[in-house]
Amino acid sequence: MTDREPKYRTILNRLKQCISDGTYPAGARIPTELEWARVCGVSRITARKALELAAQQGLIERFRRKGSFVRPDARNVLARDRGAARRMIGIIQPDFSDSFGLEFFRSFQTQAQQRGLITTTGISNDDMAVENRLIEEFCDAGVHALVIKPVHNETFNNQILRLIV
Repeated sequence: MTDREPKYRTILNRLKQCISDGTYPAGARIPTELEWARVCGVSRITARKALELAAQQGLIERFRRKGSFVRPDARNVLARDRGAARRMIGIIQPDFSDSFGLEFFRSFQTQAQQRGLITTTGISNDDMAVENRLIEEFCDAGVHALVIKPVHNETFNNQILRLIV
């Protein structure tokens, strides 16, 4: 596991790789939360978050007391997501003003459309906690790049610094 990436995302990426390369084919039972936790040296809660995200993304189905299984179309979902992620850019701004924010957004949106890119936008309302949540959600959604106008604060946002490193 790397320090730059949340542990749940490392597990999710490992699961995606195993599905993609056929280690876990369609219909296969995957390791339990406890097994992932033990192998990856994380808490069960961390492993649960990774498996819940995999289920939300349509990669696995989870059945209480039976386990988690690879969905029949999981490899297609991964292929489709890889194509979309290469084309998706996230924009995070503290707010939209008549001057900079709105003009920047219009210009950026126009350029992105001309290049066949998909954009998704989040407004942090000048709140670092919201900004952090948006960064995490956009990364989980598979955005290829982020354009962030950081919130005004006395300190730097550590999550942005981690993305840069």
